[in-house]
Amino acid sequence: MNGLQFDFIANKQNNILTLRREFAAGRQLVWDCFTKHELLDQWFAPRSFTNKTKSMDFRNGGHWHFAMIDPDKKLLELDGL
Repeated sequence: MNGLQFDFIANKQNNILTLRREFAAGRQLVWDCFTKHELLDQWFAPRSFTNKTKSMDFRNGGHWHFAMIDPDKKLLELDGL
């Protein structure tokens, strides 16, 4: 183990999922890896998949849209508010 924090808390009663994770990287790099499509697409999908960011809007009320492509070129689209 690396000693970095990783908590996964599921509150089923209120339908709330809380993730807390500590990274061995600076705050700006971690933020960039989640908010810049050219970085996010390098790591977001599972190992055998590729990721394609379609849109990201992190403003209040914004929307995100990703596509994961499996090894057989099947598309799995994900989006949320």
